[in-house]
Amino acid sequence: MPDIFVEQKVVFMHNPKCGSRNLRAISKQIRQQNPCQYIGALNDNQLLVVDRRKRERILKNVLEKPVSKELDYTWEHCSVKGIYKLFERVKIDPEGFRFVYVIRHPQDRLVSGYRYDLKRNHIAQDTTFSEYIFHNDTIPGAMPLNTHPIERFSEGLDGNQYLDHVVRLEDFEQGMRGVLTTLGFDTEGIHFDAWRHSSADFQLPISLQYSEKELNFMSTLWAEDMRIGEYELKSDYVL
Repeated sequence: MPDIFVEQKVVFMHNPKCGSRNLRAISKQIRQQNPCQYIGALNDNQLLVVDRRKRERILKNVLEKPVSKELDYTWEHCSVKGIYKLFERVKIDPEGFRFVYVIRHPQDRLVSGYRYDLKRNHIAQDTTFSEYIFHNDTIPGAMPLNTHPIERFSEGLDGNQYLDHVVRLEDFEQGMRGVLTTLGFDTEGIHFDAWRHSSADFQLPISLQYSEKELNFMSTLWAEDMRIGEYELKSDYVL
């Protein structure tokens, strides 16, 4: 992740806690049905590459020097800036590429991230939800959600935003089916819920609520996601 379909000039961007595993499963189904030139990040400094002859190989130790997560195109959640760095590296003309994103209601997204990180012991068990809301980008091991507001995630090296197609996770199948059809992919036989990887079964020690201070912080940080997704912050959100 991300998934780059070179011939179709399409990039599936993997926004953390927005159905990334399902998006990767869809990408795999597309490639199985119609083998094509492709590049996909595998984390751990690796890339999966399918060349013009449809030959598949894994490239290891791709980056010689550490770079920021935003620019690390071997990391599943790199930004558009990272994709353009990869294009430079492999000499792909970026002209005409279209970018596909999935967004999610920020309140649900933060709860999902918090559960995920606690369940897998990525963060200390005494990390409070409030600490997670304000500081997940600096808490060791936490999913860095605060670094991924859509306007930052979609910004290229030239400072422009590349927001060609945005799907709400809440309308995932309908939205993705429509986007894929528009982009020329055959959706016949595609399973849109092929991957279920949820932490919803993890029992949190307390009910989660959002304070006024937290809502004010979120209304600023996630303003563009809220606008695009037509979301509203819920002051009475309780889990």
